[in-house]
Amino acid sequence: MDIRIKRVSLVSGVSLAERGRRAVVEQAPQLELFAGRVSAKLRAAFLRLYEARRRLATIGVTVWLMQRYSFFRRAPGDPPRFFAYVVNGIIATAVAATICVCSHLGDPDPPLGHRDVL
Repeated sequence: MDIRIKRVSLVSGVSLAERGRRAVVEQAPQLELFAGRVSAKLRAAFLRLYEARRRLATIGVTVWLMQRYSFFRRAPGDPPRFFAYVVNGIIATAVAATICVCSHLGDPDPPLGHRDVL
């Protein structure tokens, strides 16, 4: 019974760097598909985050206006101020639209940049 350890040659016909390059080239199609799937998932997540930010800004401005200015709120027992509520909604919408436009200032065509989020 021979229990001697044979020496393994570290230098083979193909260098380690060459094997690494071959592995990358062979795996390129799978890596490209993986990157496409991850990119699609991240885009969907960022669009949801963008939409949540826009909604939060609209709600925040509405609440802030109602708390800050007496024109937008009513005293207990007073009738509702529908005109003030409409004006409040218009101002909040304008602020949210401004936030959306500011996020797309670098786009070559800002109105088309909003196609996915509006």
